[in-house]
Amino acid sequence: MVVIMKKINIKYIEYIILIIVVLIISLPLFKTGFIDTHDGHYHIMRIFGTIAGIQDGQFLPEVVMQWGNGFGFSWNLFYPPLVTYIGALFKLILPTYTIAMKAVLVLLTLISAIGMYKLMIEITGKKKISLLTAIIYITAPYRITDIYVRLAIGEVLTFAFMPILFQGLYNLFNKDGKKDYLVIIGAVGIMLSHNISTLLIAIISIIYVLVNITKLKDKKVLSKLFIDAIFILTIVAFFYGPLLESKMSADYAAFEDGFMMTRDGLVKQVVHIRQLFDNSFKPGRSFELGDPNDVKNELSFAIGLQIIIPLLFVPFVLKKMKKETKKHYLYFLILGLGCVFATTGLFPWKYVPDVFVMIQVPWRLLMPATFLLTIAAGMTIDYEFEDIKSKYIAIAILSILIYIMPYFFNLQYVQTFDENAMINSKFAVVNCSNFEYFPTKARNNMDYVANREDKAIITEGQGKIENENKNGTKMNFEIVENNSTNLKIELPYIYYIGYNATLNGEKINLVESENGFLEINIKENNIGTISIQYTGSTIMNITKIVSFFGIILFIIYCFKDKIYCIIQNKIERGNKVGKN
Repeated sequence: MVVIMKKINIKYIEYIILIIVVLIISLPLFKTGFIDTHDGHYHIMRIFGTIAGIQDGQFLPEVVMQWGNGFGFSWNLFYPPLVTYIGALFKLILPTYTIAMKAVLVLLTLISAIGMYKLMIEITGKKKISLLTAIIYITAPYRITDIYVRLAIGEVLTFAFMPILFQGLYNLFNKDGKKDYLVIIGAVGIMLSHNISTLLIAIISIIYVLVNITKLKDKKVLSKLFIDAIFILTIVAFFYGPLLESKMSADYAAFEDGFMMTRDGLVKQVVHIRQLFDNSFKPGRSFELGDPNDVKNELSFAIGLQIIIPLLFVPFVLKKMKKETKKHYLYFLILGLGCVFATTGLFPWKYVPDVFVMIQVPWRLLMPATFLLTIAAGMTIDYEFEDIKSKYIAIAILSILIYIMPYFFNLQYVQTFDENAMINSKFAVVNCSNFEYFPTKARNNMDYVANREDKAIITEGQGKIENENKNGTKMNFEIVENNSTNLKIELPYIYYIGYNATLNGEKINLVESENGFLEINIKENNIGTISIQYTGSTIMNITKIVSFFGIILFIIYCFKDKIYCIIQNKIERGNKVGKN
């Protein structure tokens, strides 16, 4: 028994250490209350919104009827919803939405650690180096800031899925390609996590493919890459199809120039070079900083000594590397340093194409920079200290934990965090994220939204409405008089795709009113029962079916070899029985 236990411990010791470190750096999450982060309240409410949508009868819910002053607000049509699904699952077994969010953060930190460990095993084949690299990754200052200061959950999710994506890519281009399913899992995870991160990771992934473009001469590699792309697009169709449909159906504040995205803001919110090496923890915000000496209230933008120190040995390891290894090493190193450079005022943000304005602030590039430079740091340690002993790995891990401990001392807690008060605030920024996902007409007419009655309103023509009944996304009323050539009725719903309306069972068109609400036009003398229901648009329903079958086929694709073996064994057994 003792021998067996020793074998188990040796086999899984790296995972045990990773779990211990994850728990150590997650200790602030186990404290009563909630950390006063920039965006944490929003994302906690997103979890509630998803559950509320399901309770309203929506499958893969899009609209939260409790918010927008009771007229509805949609997160999930515009912001990738993966974290809300994970959080909703945790809420099934946990007492509050806040604790569910904490559980999500611990889980994502663990996935990030294991993902980086597995990626480095793929690259180096060495467990000790891979373990150290994983700990460097999850303790990197920007990732810590993403959790405990910003709670930028989209980026936290991306940190978890980047190693998975690149393990798949590395295996596809440099090994047997049997782990290409990780490309699909990683890419889908990122695309359902954060739109801005999707753009950034798509760019660095394309560059990685170009670095390995000669490998595309292998038809097996090319065909797998094509199959992976088809699976990725199919699985994420349920989100991106309705997103594009929404963008084309109306103007929404989030897409308006100057609301969430301004070139001027992008140019001004750069990182001063000294901030990249300032390791003091500051739970502040990002400002348009004029004086580089006045950074005490700004976010921490440090790269981190655990990354910087190994990279000091770059000149020494380059001489030792073989050509193929050096190619990959230089990709991670140069692109990582390029991302860091792009966060500073030295980069010409003033002249970049408009599509890049959507990243909002240059320092977002510290996210891919952290990922890329962590790998470069791990490879540097591997080549500079080839036979590093376990005790030195232990010392390095302990040093890193001591180094990041000050980051946790200045966290600001909300001891009386009242999530029920936020849930019941029908017209609050915390629920509706500054209302950027309102139609522009509604966003520009907030007084009207705040004071409008929760009922159908005749905005043009003469008519009479009776027997009105509204229950979430379902509504019925009767038009008992209609004396107008065109009777316009504005409904008590913010304009989002997915609603359907009928008059006496016959479908009628829904349009956007001048106030950003749903509106119906009724011809003269038409009277009867109007029924409104959120059933999803045709595109929404088709893309959900496409994604469902995409997931089923992907599962079959992952286990195709096992399925093939099972079928072959059954055939062989059948043939033997037949011969007998």
